[in-house]
Amino acid sequence: MEAWANAAKPGKQHERLNKAVGTWKGVTTSQMFPGAPESTSEMTTVVTSLMGGRYTRGESTGTMDMGPMGKVPFEGLGHYGYNNAAGKYECTWMDNTGTMIMFMTGEESQDGKVITWKGEFMDPSTNSMTWMREVETLIDDNTMKLEFYSPDGQGGEFKMMTINYTRVAGGAHGDHGDHGDHADHKGH
Repeated sequence: MEAWANAAKPGKQHERLNKAVGTWKGVTTSQMFPGAPESTSEMTTVVTSLMGGRYTRGESTGTMDMGPMGKVPFEGLGHYGYNNAAGKYECTWMDNTGTMIMFMTGEESQDGKVITWKGEFMDPSTNSMTWMREVETLIDDNTMKLEFYSPDGQGGEFKMMTINYTRVAGGAHGDHGDHGDHADHKGH
């Protein structure tokens, strides 16, 4: 039972996740494939703390450039945690650009400012498994950058999207969120 009790205790990794609690406004720069023109759009993400600070939830809304389909409304939802037993960050992500739920695992840099997430999913355009890598950097208390990488089709990767976020409410600007046993806010 002691192992279960230890696995249930929030620690420094959970504190790291909760540093993102608040409302963030972001500017997204993306390209659909290597060499494609870049597109920009705006994103708002609300990050809340869940279950006594053990998890965070991120809800994102904005627009996304879908190439030939043009800019479309975007909604995304992620749940983030650190699995003490496995020693890894874990995330589920879903959005309205598909019907899949992507599972990612992450590792933290030694300085605690960067989490590198990796996940696999079924690519509907090729009907085969592919991957994505996301680099989440907390630049300071009120600035965060997300960089997304995917296969370039030639054995390497390319940066398909960057979101530069500025905190507009919560966190370092004031309220650090509710760390009780009910939802508050978290977004990615």
